[in-house]
Amino acid sequence: MGFDSRLAKAEASVSNALLWAGALRIADETGERPEDIYAEALRLAEKYDRYEVRSPGGMVDIEPAIRAIANDEGLDYDELLAAARQDLRRLNASIRRRQRNARR
Repeated sequence: MGFDSRLAKAEASVSNALLWAGALRIADETGERPEDIYAEALRLAEKYDRYEVRSPGGMVDIEPAIRAIANDEGLDYDELLAAARQDLRRLNASIRRRQRNARR
């Protein structure tokens, strides 16, 4: 297996883990089944993945995808973007905490 395919597999694993963690959080808040929320998240991710814009440095611009989701699903773009940014900030903080703890 080449480097590119291993990297793609790792990225997919991280994405799936993040979707599952989000599904668990939402299920706790709503009482819905996390499996159903996860399945819906996978469906939406597959549907809107083509709107992500990847830069050569590995960064991803999610704003086009957020705009497409808001338009198609009848959601407020600004609220959806703010929620996505907040979730990304939480994720980054969690990663930094884990890295600090791993160094100890």
